[in-house]
Parts: sequence; structure tokens; C-alpha cells
Amino acid sequence: MTKNRSSSLARWGVLNFVFLLGFLMVPGPTIPAAQSAGVSWEKIASEAGSRLVEFSLTWNPGGGVGAAQLLQLLEEIRSGLPNGGGVSGEYDPVAGLHLEAEGLVLDVSPGSLSSPTTLSIRRAGASDLPSLLPGDLDLAGGVFEPHGQVFDVSAHVSVSLATQTLLPVLPVVYFDPNLARWVGTGDNAQIGSGGMEAGFDLGHFSLAGVPDAVPIPDPGDPIGSFVVLSNNGNFQSETISSATAALLFSDFGDTFNISLSHQEINNQGHIETKALGLDSILVTRLDNYVIGVVGGGASLYNDGQFNEPAIGVMIMSVTQGEVSLSVYAATVERVIQGTMSGHV
Repeated sequence: MTKNRSSSLARWGVLNFVFLLGFLMVPGPTIPAAQSAGVSWEKIASEAGSRLVEFSLTWNPGGGVGAAQLLQLLEEIRSGLPNGGGVSGEYDPVAGLHLEAEGLVLDVSPGSLSSPTTLSIRRAGASDLPSLLPGDLDLAGGVFEPHGQVFDVSAHVSVSLATQTLLPVLPVVYFDPNLARWVGTGDNAQIGSGGMEAGFDLGHFSLAGVPDAVPIPDPGDPIGSFVVLSNNGNFQSETISSATAALLFSDFGDTFNISLSHQEINNQGHIETKALGLDSILVTRLDNYVIGVVGGGASLYNDGQFNEPAIGVMIMSVTQGEVSLSVYAATVERVIQGTMSGHV
């Protein structure tokens, strides 16, 4: 993110620009391309409240440095700075702790920890992600340290979203290094600020956040009071797929659920049955969509041996009798991103 204020001199150009960072003490980047082009820079100001660090860039227009080269150098300097910055603070068991960094806010209430502890947060960037989230989605979240820190009372996190969402909730996920994949914390984040902010509780520190942005079906026709796919739905995901999935939506009783199973032969040569059942604990309508908040005891994924409670969200549209459904759910073992289609 840059903010430009330029002035033209007889022989030299000067450009002031601001990078949004967490750390205020930033070492000067070493960019050989910039040095060879006769470009120099220095940090000239900091604004602690807004986490801004301002640099002054000076170059010789007569030395062959044009606008395109300057933009490239700005990007090189930006990428050479610490990814997203970060802030740290000492938690006080009596007063708590409040930290902010690049659209990421952490609040740890009094009594969450028994002793003073240094905590750090940093907005997660692309280089922090061991992999994209299922569905090749980005993460709106942060790197919370020390890694593995557990709280007696969950900390609260607010994070801005890069893409506006019309969904009321999103599953909270984190990267589990032991499983080497993204998994759920068991909680949904509440969406606010007109679909541009997610708020959630975090019981332990890690690389955590919400998917950004969960895909939704194309808007369809007005949906009636009853939609059913009776074992003729096609559900596709990396976790489980089935061409005989079922869907039921009814205004009567606010019913909105899906169910499916899949059989395969495991490594031992035995038939293994996987199953997924997602039931909405809250059903809402928005424009021509039906949205279900997934949770409760009836929402489960079975990997062939164990039931895993699932939380998340699903959204449905119907166009000329064709159902389109998008699912984003998580268990403590995995994240499930899938789509479902079928004719009513």
C-alpha cells in the first residue's frame, strides 16, 4: 500500500511514500537494481498509531530512471520489507492486552493468562501460508505468537476481509503442522461491517483466520418454499464426492440440509464408507439465495471410522430448476470445500 506525494526539481525527483507496517524500526532495504540506477532512500517519519513508516526516495530523472522503473523499484522495496510487519505487547493479567496491526485486532481479556506474557500478532501474507486453503482460497488472518499459546479465556480477533462477502459466518481455520493441512478450530466467525470484517474467538495461538473469499453460486431465480434433491445431487470436493447426494430445503421448520456417502476400497483392500451430513442451525434468505449456518449435533463428517462435528456455511441458488450449492465447512481434522448441483 503506497501513498505518493511527489515534487519535481530541476535535476532531481523526490518521492515520499508510506508503507503500512507493524514494526517501526525497519532496516533500509538493499536493492542492487535501485543502487545501480542512482536511486537512494531513507526513512523520514513514523506514525505509531496507524503503523505507518514513511520513506523518501530520490532519483535522477536524467539518469534513465522512468516512471515504470520507479514503480518496479517501489514494489521491490515493499517486498523487501518484513511481510506485513507486526506488533508485540506484554499481557497484563489485570488489565489485559489490546494489539492492532494492518486490519488485524487482538483483544485478550483480564484473567486469560495467569502471568505477564509477551504476545505478538502480524497480518498473514502469501509467504506465510504453507498452502492455500481448500478451494485455492486466501486467508484473512494473522500469525499469532508464541505459537501454541493457550488461553484460559479465549482471545478475540477481528480481521478485515479483502473481498466483501454476503455470508453471515465463515469457519475459523488454522494450519496444523502435525497434520500438515488446514483444519477448523470448531468455531464460526461472525461477519460484520457490511461483509468486510470477521470476528472470532481464538483459544490458542497459531497461523489462523478465515477463508477469503468463499465462492458463492451465481444468483438465480426466486426460490420457493420447498426444494428437494432426492439422491440425485452431484456433490464434489477433495474430501468426499457423490453422484447420489440428497438436499432438503423447506420454509416449514427452517429446514436446510444435505447428506451423502461414498464407498471406496482402502489400502487394506476393505470397503470403506465415508459420509457427510450438514444441517443448518440458522436459515436465512438474501436476494435469491438461501443461506444455512452449519452446526449442531447433526452436522458430521465420517472418515470411515470416526465422526467429526462440522461447522461452516452453505449457500444455494436455483436457476430454471437447476440447483447450485456451495459449501465451506470445517472439522478439527480438515476443511471441506465443495459444490453440489442437481435438477429439482
